[in-house]
Parts: sequence; C-alpha cells; structure tokens
Amino acid sequence: MTSRGFNDLSNGDQATYTVTSNGQAGETSWSDETLGDFTVEQYFAAGQGPTNFAGTFVLDLPVSGDSSIDSLDFLVGYTTLASQQDSLGEIGIQQLGIATHLDATAGLLTGAGQPLEGDNEIELLGGVGSYTFGVAGRYNLAEGFSLLGGASIVNLSMPGAGASGVLAAGALRFVQPGADEFRYFGEAGLQVASLGLNFSRHYDNGTTASYAATAYGDGLLGGAYVRGGALWAPNSDNDVVFSATLKQGALGIGGMVEDDPATSPNLFSANYSHTGTSFTTIKGGVDWTSRLAPRWDLTASLGLGTALANGGATADVFGVGAVTGAPRSTLFAEYGLRVGWTPTTASRLDGFVLGSTGTGIGSHAQIGAAYHLSF
Repeated sequence: MTSRGFNDLSNGDQATYTVTSNGQAGETSWSDETLGDFTVEQYFAAGQGPTNFAGTFVLDLPVSGDSSIDSLDFLVGYTTLASQQDSLGEIGIQQLGIATHLDATAGLLTGAGQPLEGDNEIELLGGVGSYTFGVAGRYNLAEGFSLLGGASIVNLSMPGAGASGVLAAGALRFVQPGADEFRYFGEAGLQVASLGLNFSRHYDNGTTASYAATAYGDGLLGGAYVRGGALWAPNSDNDVVFSATLKQGALGIGGMVEDDPATSPNLFSANYSHTGTSFTTIKGGVDWTSRLAPRWDLTASLGLGTALANGGATADVFGVGAVTGAPRSTLFAEYGLRVGWTPTTASRLDGFVLGSTGTGIGSHAQIGAAYHLSF
C-alpha cells in the first residue's frame, strides 16, 4: 500500500501516520521539520485463508500542523504455500550446486590432478572461467604420510546463483610404502569457505505466475571427508589411482534478505538469515598419470557421484511464515586434465582444465596454470 500526501510542521511539532490492517500496524513519524510532499510505502498480510482485509488510516497532527492525504494506492497479491515451497526448492538446488562445484575447486588445494606421491613443494595456482587464485603445498611428515593444503580466492556462478570469497582446504594422506604394483592409500581432509552469496527463486504472486526474486548475503561453507582406494602402477611410466570419497558438508547463511525493487515489488519477500542445511556426497574416481617424456607428464581424471541435501532450504516468507522446500539431490561428474613440464629438478609448470557438471546445477569449468617449487 502506498500513501501520498502533504505535511507541514513547525519547529518542535511531530506528526504520526498509522495504518492498521487485520491486527498489523505500520507507523511513520516526522518531527521538527517542514516535510512537504510525502510518500509512505507499507506492507500488510492477511494471512492464510482470509475472509476480509480491512484497514484504518490515521494521520495524527499537532494543532499547528497542516496536512492532507491525497491518494491511497493498493497493490494486492496472493500466493500459495505450494508455490512458495517450490520456490524454496530452487534455492535448495542452488545451495547444493555451490557446494558441489566448490568441492572440485577445493581439490586443487589438496593435490587433485597431481601424482599421489611427490616431493615437499609449494605451489602457486590460478584459473579463469570462474576465477581462482591461491597457494598450496605438500609436506612429507614420515614414510607414507604427507600433509596437503592451501587457500584460494574463488568465484563461481551457476543457474540462478553465485558465490565468491576465500576457500581453504587441508588433508592428511597415507600411501602404503614400497614399490608393489598395487598399493593402498587413505586420506582425511577438511574444507572451509567464507563466501558472498546470491540466490534467486520464482513464485506466483497472483498477478505474475513467475515472479523473480533475488537475495544477496553471506555464508560459511564447511565440510569433512574421507577418501581411500588403491594405486596401480602397471609399469614405471604409468600410475592409475582408483578412489572412493565420502563427504559431509554444511552451509550456514549469515544475513540474507531478498531485494524489493520499487518498480517491481516483492510482495512475498524471503528472509534466509541464520538458516542452514547440510549435504552428503559420495563419489568414485579414476586418475591416470603417464610420464610422456623425461620432462613431461600428464594426468587425466574422472569422477562420478551424487550429492544429497539432508534437509530443504528454509526461509521466513512475508505473509506466509517459515517455509521449507523439499530436499534436493544431484548426480554429477568431475573431470580434469593436467599437462606438466619439469624444466629443472626443483620446479614444474602445469596447465590444467578442471570442471564439474550435474543435474540441476549446471556446469562449472576452469582453465588454469600452476607453478611448483620443490624443497
């Protein structure tokens, strides 16, 4: 509802404009100023299944004040619980998609696309497509045991959503020592990201069957995983790694409220602040590394998996209340190709392609390069 009018106050005077509708009150006050023309916009909800929608408009003025209300404009909309739940389903798949795509990027920080074993090293890496820029490293603790990890600036987009911020990951890896053709390995790791987020959804507001609402805010994404499998070395020039990964992750949203454009009012805006959801991911993968020449090597990677949200996305929708969408899931694939050149015994240059794609979450691809310095 939009009210337009005129208000003239003397010094020390105060005017109060109150609108009451179905037990809800909205109030605007002015004091100590000559206001002139005013416009007041207020939202009211009739609740589910209303039988009437009545309003009272009161402009309380001082004796010396002068005022008028020239017009009252009403924009009336309605929605359904099913439409709101479906729209929260959109948010749920976007949250799941951001977590799934960033998991592929986090792998760069813990040795994805690299040989399973290697020297102590520090790595500088960067990629475009959606940009990544960071540092990573490996440190061998003892025979068979190594620490891997790093941090990176990240940015990505997917259908309806996006994320940017800082991502960090770390892992402890064990590879069975020896030179056998088959050896076992295990790995446990953590990932955490501080992100700026944006989501979008569509709902029926009574006049528009697919109103588009967008929200911007911040959140924390975290996860823990275990990975294990076998390393097969059929000859001295080739290694094949078979692996399975189980990961538990969670996304917590800090402050996030949908936009309400003046030209296209968001009558049933959603507040996602202080909500969250968790995800379970299961993935199997194969990585093949071949030493093409004394100074050249190549690693090709492919992973297939599924990610499932353990609950639906939740929001407080104006006029409706707390709404939760159905839990969402995706089947996804991750792929990578890296070519490495070793100009000296202590350095290596890599070029890589990395990507992930899944049902309902679109595709995310990067092309990048990395420099490794051994010590």
